[in-house]
This record gives sequence, structure tokens and C-alpha cells, in this order.
Amino acid sequence: MRNNNKLTIVLYIFLISLIMSFFLIKYYGDKYGKLLLSYGEKYATRIITLVVNNSISVDNNDLFIIDKINNDIKSINLDNYKANILLNKMNNKINNYLNSIETGNISDIDLKGLSNIEINNLRNGFIYYVPIGNLTGNGLLSNIGPSIPIKLIIINDVISDLDSNIKEYGINNAMIEVRIKVKVNVLVSALFISKNKEIEISRVIMMKVIQGNIPDYFINNKN
Repeated sequence: MRNNNKLTIVLYIFLISLIMSFFLIKYYGDKYGKLLLSYGEKYATRIITLVVNNSISVDNNDLFIIDKINNDIKSINLDNYKANILLNKMNNKINNYLNSIETGNISDIDLKGLSNIEINNLRNGFIYYVPIGNLTGNGLLSNIGPSIPIKLIIINDVISDLDSNIKEYGINNAMIEVRIKVKVNVLVSALFISKNKEIEISRVIMMKVIQGNIPDYFINNKN
């Protein structure tokens, strides 16, 4: 009989401890979860920005069809065929780099700008660690205590596009600017909460001045 009572007491203690642990985890998860997710989002943005920068390689500036008459610029059009080849090349690089990071294979990626600790963490996959001291808001306690892992998962393939902007540059000259816009969906998970975050990166990949003859007169449209 005494053994049954002892077993009952142990079970009660176990259940109470389990319930208390559940509520404590939920309380601290709700309290610090959003802060952890914000850390993860900022880190994901940094890594994806590095990946996009590594993937930019414009080896052919002849992306435009320029129509001139007597050396005067009449029209400038993007060569869609060449632009699509370039975009596919960069898009494949970005996807390959991100897939490599998720598996911890970072040997071929230039991670300049990251700390040695962050680089070592990436060898375990797309994970970011936040010391508990950072959650207190006290600068003296930052980077102190055990770390909480934040898991980052690329949900689907990268979506990218080229955006060109042509504007007047000086008199009868044109400045061409080409940007790559990259969108990546990342699932950020910390403790028992997660959030789907779309990260968008925009980078200039080419700037070029097209020169033409200076006209006999110039009218300032603002006047």
C-alpha cells in the first residue's frame, strides 16, 4: 500500500513539473519569441545579401540594343535573350549557394563580413545562435549564457528578376542602370514558434553611359 502511495506521489510531482514546464516554456516563448524571430530575420537577410553579391557576375555589358542615327541616340532596348541568359545564370548560382548553406557546405562561398563564430555555425547548416544574455536588453549581459538556436529553412526556389532604368545623363547622353531583384521565402523557427518571412534584395549589377552627339540647343524642361 505504501508503495502505491509513493508511486502516486511521484506521478503527481511529475505531472505538476510537466505542467509547470509547459507554462514556463509558453510564457518565455511568447515573451522572447518575437525578439528571437527578429534576430533570425536579420541574420537571414545578411546571409542572403552575401549570397546575392557572390552570384553577381556580368561578363557581357552588351545587354542593350541601341538605335542611333548620325550618332544621336534614338532608342535603347533591353536584349531579352541575353538578359534571360544572365538572369538564369545568377539565379542558379543563388539557389546552389543557398542549398549548400543549408547542408553546411560553405567552402566555395565568400562569407567576408561574417565573424568566425558565425562562419563556424554555418558549417552546421542555416542556423543562428542567440545567447540568452542578449534577450535581457542589458549590454553587460550580452553574449553571456547558453545560446538558443534559430533554424532557417528556405521554403522554395529563389525568384529573381532584372529591372532596367534608363535616364538622361548630361546632354544627349543616357545612363543605363540594371538591377537584379531577388525574393527568397525563409521559415524562421525559434523555441516553439515560427514565421514565414519574404526577404527581398535589390542590387545594381551594371551601370553604363551611352554617349551621343550634343544637340545645337538644350531646353531645360523644368523651366
